[in-house]
Amino acid sequence: MRGLLRGRSKYAAVSFRMDRAGLIESLTTALTARPEVVEAKIDGSLGRDVGDAHSDIDFLVTVAEDGDVGVLNAALPDILRATCDPVLIRVFPFVITFVTREWVRGDVAVRAASWPPYAGPDPAAQAKQTVDELFRCFGLAPVVTARGEWESAVVGTGMMVGLLTELMQLENGTFRVGGAMRLRERLTPASPPDDRRGLGERCHHLRHSARCPRTRWARGHALSAPRRLVAGPPDEPSAAANEA
Repeated sequence: MRGLLRGRSKYAAVSFRMDRAGLIESLTTALTARPEVVEAKIDGSLGRDVGDAHSDIDFLVTVAEDGDVGVLNAALPDILRATCDPVLIRVFPFVITFVTREWVRGDVAVRAASWPPYAGPDPAAQAKQTVDELFRCFGLAPVVTARGEWESAVVGTGMMVGLLTELMQLENGTFRVGGAMRLRERLTPASPPDDRRGLGERCHHLRHSARCPRTRWARGHALSAPRRLVAGPPDEPSAAANEA
């Protein structure tokens, strides 16, 4: 046993298997035993009683003084190793995320008692930032197309899908940080994200659209994809579209 602990911190790494309920109990006990901790509670979906068997654990720890935030954050990796068997620990300024060997996921957020409650981003400012980034991605599309950088185009398309999804949440008033694995409940039920037929139809209309001046410019400068990557050539714009 001494050989196992030699060169390690004062916290001994555990070797037994631990489920989510056991981890909540053990880590809560370890956190509340520290003198700077005022409260340690479960936040997130489990704290709101809307979690399921796949939900991660969100610990929200309140400490007495502002200076205690850094003290506890510095100690948390060793506390986690003493409480469970983590295979991943990522340290950020005010939160630490971790994954155990049993693939129980969790994070520990630390705040001082004097801090006001987290209000979240301003929806209007967030929407402007999202729209600006979306148009930046649109502006890069002709570049990657002209260079034949189709891998970059796929990556950029994924980014734009994420930005559009964010805008839909902002429109619905359901946007919030976190909870990426429970996105469906924050989108409009009439347009679920896995409606492949509807998505395919929208992509078809976008590809054949000729009303956007930038689209006409790109086609006029030979920035279309190679024929082998396109299902069919776009329709020629009508006279009404050219006059628009």
